[in-house]
Amino acid sequence: MNYHKASTNELNKVFQDRFKKWPRRFQWSVFFCFLFPAFFYFVINNNDINKDFHSSVFGFLFVINLLILFWGIRLHLYSKRYWHKNYYIYITCTLALIPLHALLYQYTQYCL
Repeated sequence: MNYHKASTNELNKVFQDRFKKWPRRFQWSVFFCFLFPAFFYFVINNNDINKDFHSSVFGFLFVINLLILFWGIRLHLYSKRYWHKNYYIYITCTLALIPLHALLYQYTQYCL
């Protein structure tokens, strides 16, 4: 037996990147965040709904967008610190700001 050499199975486990599924999931969640302003637009155009409901829907969608943005920042920090990879998560984080600004614009124009 050779104890000083690592087996191929151990080498595959060391260099296996288990992190790469999370940036893809983050990118898909940011893609679905672009649907939130469209949903909020349809809620605003329904005249039968009270203004308090508009505020609650806006708050819910705003919190979800902020959580996804913080998740992206956390993924970016972890990818640099633990996995030493560059997944370009910061570009996706900047794209996540677009639906956030669209929601804020819609809320200030139609609900205030």
